[in-house]
Amino acid sequence: MVARTLTHILGHAGLAVTAAARGEDALLRLRDRPDAFAVVLLDLSMPGIGGVATLRSIRTFAPRLPVVVVSGTPLEDVEDELRGLATAFVQKPFRPLALLEVVQRFVSAS
Repeated sequence: MVARTLTHILGHAGLAVTAAARGEDALLRLRDRPDAFAVVLLDLSMPGIGGVATLRSIRTFAPRLPVVVVSGTPLEDVEDELRGLATAFVQKPFRPLALLEVVQRFVSAS
């Protein structure tokens, strides 16, 4: 559901989106061509490999790729786990415009 919502919001704004509902799927897509992505949106609550483990894996082969973590868990509760790994954090629930502003900041920089 989160992946569909994010895909809709970003696609409606004219951004190309590659969605993956599971951490394993995201890692397969990213490992093949990490330079093809301007930014990754990563929910901490994913089936399979969790968000933090997925993020740690991403950092092994794409250390500079911007990763925006999206979570319903308050930042204070996951801050230690994300330190040095995430580029930005967006708290759920969020407004579509707030998410777009964060994503577009990284897309513009690439």
